[in-house]
Amino acid sequence: MTLTESILMELDQEAQTTKWVLDRIPEDKLTWKPHPKSFSLGQLALHIASVPAGVTTIALQDSVEAPNFTQPEPKSRQEILDTFSMSLETAKANLKKMDDVRLASTWSLTRGVRW
Repeated sequence: MTLTESILMELDQEAQTTKWVLDRIPEDKLTWKPHPKSFSLGQLALHIASVPAGVTTIALQDSVEAPNFTQPEPKSRQEILDTFSMSLETAKANLKKMDDVRLASTWSLTRGVRW
């Protein structure tokens, strides 16, 4: 089994639990914040939903400049679930573009001046 196949299997397995959790976020609590300086529950959930695509997109490159991060407020739980579904499909497509050498290589995420 290749590293790509192994990661794809694990992604599918972990996605089931993640979807289960995202699906149980109360629709009326999306704007709730654990602390005034924190992201809202909806923003945190949308961030989690977008991680698979984001990480694999970065991993396709040797170096990436970190963007200014802003997290939108989702309008509904369905938006979070749709984002997660699209993120998984993007992640799988990205992973299929990589071989074991690429998956084992080092990449960097930088901010401003590189040292």
